[in-house]
Amino acid sequence: VFLTEEGKGWGVRPLEDLPKGSFVCEYAGEILTNTELYERIVQSTGNDRHTYPVTLDADWGSEVGLEDEEALCLDATYNGNVARFINH
Repeated sequence: VFLTEEGKGWGVRPLEDLPKGSFVCEYAGEILTNTELYERIVQSTGNDRHTYPVTLDADWGSEVGLEDEEALCLDATYNGNVARFINH
């Protein structure tokens, strides 16, 4: 884990080259509803947000859509692992 020079915050790099398609790590975080995530984003300030929530579409392929308050996402802002520092 290192501080990037490009102003992207923290980053991660391997100690050796990885073959294309290699598993690196899981993205871990808190499971929140879309409503909870929105409230968290509204309360956060400035540059505190260096993570990006992942939408968990548990209803993939279903004919019934989830309402915003029922839809879930994974947020690593406060609880996560090294994956939250990976830049792309």
